[in-house]
Amino acid sequence: MTSSQQMNLMPGHDPRSSFKERVKHEREQEILDAARDVFAEQGFEKASIDGIAERVGIGKGTVYLHFASKEDILTELMQRGSQLLLDKCRAKLSAQATATSKLEAVLSCLVDHRFANERWITVVIDELPHFLGKKHRQDVSGCLKDLVAQLIEEGQAQGELDPAIRPKVAATTLFLLVFLAPAIAGGGITTKQQLYQSSSQIFFHGITRR
Repeated sequence: MTSSQQMNLMPGHDPRSSFKERVKHEREQEILDAARDVFAEQGFEKASIDGIAERVGIGKGTVYLHFASKEDILTELMQRGSQLLLDKCRAKLSAQATATSKLEAVLSCLVDHRFANERWITVVIDELPHFLGKKHRQDVSGCLKDLVAQLIEEGQAQGELDPAIRPKVAATTLFLLVFLAPAIAGGGITTKQQLYQSSSQIFFHGITRR
């Protein structure tokens, strides 16, 4: 007897409920995948629930069964993207011995993510002011910033990093350097290596020649 068959025989287990949940999650993922493409192609403001539904091949009402609004779809996409990026960053840390090398690994991961998701990052940056004003949505990337802040605190405790630096401020600065600064500054950074070197120099050494 397979494990799934054994589970079906367990008291209180309803295989129909499991099937419904799986179908629900699959439909939700289809909507999110379509929305990500529509937002990237049209921008968040111009994108519509109708357009997302059409991309999936379902009615608009079906989208609303899963998400209350276009803003909720964007929030969910940002949260899932942050979790995926967090998992990638954590996976790189195990091979690093010092706080500085761990931070360098995180920086490399952030830069790779930015260039692999250029159009999507533009959507997120454009909508960032809107989301910063809503407290219940500020945790979208909070877990990533907390990770960086913890690494900085670790380096400070080991005497590796300047104890005067405020970890949360420095963590926020790292994300601004990678994601926001290139978009605001315009030209000058066109490759991953250029972005990594520029961000690394400013974050770890500042702008002076000391």
